[in-house]
Amino acid sequence: MSALSRTCLRLAAVAAIRDVTLAVDNVFDSRIGELPTLVENEIKPVVTVFTEEQSGDSVSHQAGGPPFRATVDLIFEIAMVIAQVEATDESRMTLATPATSADMEASLDFIEAQIGIALFESYAPVSVAFRKAYNRIHSASSQRFVQPTAGDRVAMRYVTIKAEVVDNPLLSFDAARTGLARLPAPFAEIAASWALDSPEGVTAAALAAQLAQPTVPLLKSMRVNPTTNPAWSGSVEHWTPPIPPTPAAPTGPVIRQDWTLS
Repeated sequence: MSALSRTCLRLAAVAAIRDVTLAVDNVFDSRIGELPTLVENEIKPVVTVFTEEQSGDSVSHQAGGPPFRATVDLIFEIAMVIAQVEATDESRMTLATPATSADMEASLDFIEAQIGIALFESYAPVSVAFRKAYNRIHSASSQRFVQPTAGDRVAMRYVTIKAEVVDNPLLSFDAARTGLARLPAPFAEIAASWALDSPEGVTAAALAAQLAQPTVPLLKSMRVNPTTNPAWSGSVEHWTPPIPPTPAAPTGPVIRQDWTLS
């Protein structure tokens, strides 16, 4: 299955929820990036988007193989983070997730609701583009994160959406395709809706650049030159293979065996 269908879904989700929730532009792909301003003990909401397990069955039960009807776990980690000065270096700050409170739980729930609106109800161009990245949604769940050792309830939730993605093959080896058009459908169309200088736009352009025409072209057809074998007749474009000779009659004794099935 094409892993780029998973990449497309994740990037499209990031683009769709940026600047439309309480987290504003603190929305990241796969890991928390650099926050623009950090003030000690200030609490900020952050959303990080992951894609975890991808699995699926072949569309053809007889032939098997690709394309697959693939399902991807699209995960939104919604958290409140606090900036704290490092004990060993007061010039640096680290991010931590504090123990939850009623106010922070309300904020997490509100962000989750805003994400749902941006993904499935909004008609903003980035939201419409996100809905082109999947065929259908199978299920959705929301779970509080609990520290596995201490058991503390921190201000973090995981929202998991199981989406059936569009598993199209790569078209990168078509010399007529350039730029984002090298990406498989619908990735190419969706990426074209993103700003070129946005994080997802930069990633999509970098992926497309890596899908350039290979040095050794793919074998699309094979032509056999009949002039290399005088037994063949016909032109270079249309040649006729020689007719094999009729087997000669046996000259030695013929051994016959009769079998009776009972």
